[in-house]
Amino acid sequence: MKKKCKILVIEPSDIIRKGIVDILNTVSCVNKIDQTNTWEEFLTQKTEAQYDLVLLNPMACCRGPRLRPQVLEKFESTLLIGIITTIYNRDLHKDYHDVIYLSDTEDEIRSLMVRHLTQKTGSTPVHQLLSDREIEVLKQFARGMSTKEIAETLHISTHTVISHRKNISSKLGIKTTSGMAIYAVSAKLIDASDVLNDIPKNRE
Repeated sequence: MKKKCKILVIEPSDIIRKGIVDILNTVSCVNKIDQTNTWEEFLTQKTEAQYDLVLLNPMACCRGPRLRPQVLEKFESTLLIGIITTIYNRDLHKDYHDVIYLSDTEDEIRSLMVRHLTQKTGSTPVHQLLSDREIEVLKQFARGMSTKEIAETLHISTHTVISHRKNISSKLGIKTTSGMAIYAVSAKLIDASDVLNDIPKNRE
């Protein structure tokens, strides 16, 4: 992705907020990340930055069952991603473009961010930075195949498969097989039905 993106995180929990920021810092297109505890604290900062994406916890920005009107007005043209850490009113789905949950993995959060930022900026999808062979290897890993099985299927050496995997991980910022599967489905490289429900951990 060519354009560098600006992100704001509004989350009252220091642990959760800093964890999300750490994950976002691994996404190559992200240039600037601002963070704050609450909507009120954000207003005191008097920032004029225009954000491509805002992640916010409803606990920090709500008044009643919905986000405050001032929040929706301020970020009218911005992607809003809800940070769901507790029981919340489902009407809030109307205010968000998407949500992440406390139980989501690092790869799931990263894949969601990459997908939305690519759509938001109209920039080149990350997987288009991969070679045709790397995309094919990515698809096979996403389907749960082992390094040896991929080598046999594509008629290449296991060393070459390992080399392709390292390149894929470097370009996508995703290290695990499950993360590759999530990304491949979200990028529409494979159908969700092609992904095995339980990818054996020893088939890396």
